[in-house]
Amino acid sequence: MLVIVFLPVAGCGVGEELELEPLEGETPELADNFVTHLVEGEFEQAYDYFSREMRRVMSERKLSVTWQQLLHMVGDYEGKIDQRTVEAEEFEVVIITASFQKEPVDIRIEFNENNRVSDLLFDEVEE
Repeated sequence: MLVIVFLPVAGCGVGEELELEPLEGETPELADNFVTHLVEGEFEQAYDYFSREMRRVMSERKLSVTWQQLLHMVGDYEGKIDQRTVEAEEFEVVIITASFQKEPVDIRIEFNENNRVSDLLFDEVEE
């Protein structure tokens, strides 16, 4: 059973004036770019996608360590198998099913209203 990271980020009472500028683009494209940064080891660029709340719970270094732990468990990234988008209340969730050497993994990326990553989960693919 594989579950690497789950970072629930509920409302933290942060004022809108503290939120980062919205990211431009559609969430499926943003999700692809985010995963590409992870695969290329560009953790600073991937971290730039995080919402302010997400930055409070996961540093750039922790993101890097988490990705390396995932690779240690499932092997090298081989490519994207599938991608789907799910609307959930005030969030949009993009799920990328990715192929790794040992097994596929669902990368669940939740985007807030500013198209910033507000939650991240690596999980085994349900059959």
